[in-house]
Amino acid sequence: MNKKDYLLFADGFSIFGGWIDFIVILTIATFKFSINPFEISILSAAMLLPSIVLVGVIGKVSNSNKAIHYLNTSLLLRSIIGIAIVFSNSLILFSFFVVLRSIFNSFTLPLIQTVTAKSISSEDRVSYYSSLNMINSISKILAPALGGIISSFYSGDFSLILSSLLTFISFV
Repeated sequence: MNKKDYLLFADGFSIFGGWIDFIVILTIATFKFSINPFEISILSAAMLLPSIVLVGVIGKVSNSNKAIHYLNTSLLLRSIIGIAIVFSNSLILFSFFVVLRSIFNSFTLPLIQTVTAKSISSEDRVSYYSSLNMINSISKILAPALGGIISSFYSGDFSLILSSLLTFISFV
């Protein structure tokens, strides 16, 4: 396996793992903590706001010379926090971990792009980014559906554990 394929494999697992969580987290919050539609909208906003609020910090971190270190740290912490979400027994603790996971998830794609630009030859980048874009688009559809199906047959916790495992595989 060449460097491009290796990175694509790792990045694909990270992206897919990140998209499994979105619907599953809202489902767990609804069933485990009995939150109402207004609270669901607040939790959704809390999951999406870090990437907007931290855009400047994300840009600086992504453009640093230690991008690969930050990417690995982000993936590892996102994986660990996903497991912590499963064991959260209060809505406050659950929400805290969800927001924290969203913060680290916000760094992933920009860091992936920086690491790729530094690691993949210029003639392979167009092909790589096209494949990565396709994986991201497919993941936006399939990953939440898979997470929902797994949640229906097993539990939302199992889906979060799967997401954390995929993220950890990406880290490795």
